[in-house]
Amino acid sequence: MAPPFLQPLLKANPLSSFIGAMRAVVLAGQAPSASEVGWMVLWLSVALTSGVWVFVRYWPRFAEES
Repeated sequence: MAPPFLQPLLKANPLSSFIGAMRAVVLAGQAPSASEVGWMVLWLSVALTSGVWVFVRYWPRFAEES
């Protein structure tokens, strides 16, 4: 894998927890670790919150069908 000094940078990638969880299930036949599940929940919460914020902020500009 990556050198130890790059590990924190790789963990900051939003997809790393999802990829790690899939690797655990598919390659090792194990459930994902609690930390991977926690990171996935965190990133999903950030994505959902920011998506709702953008939608609410720009809702008046959206075109509506009549």
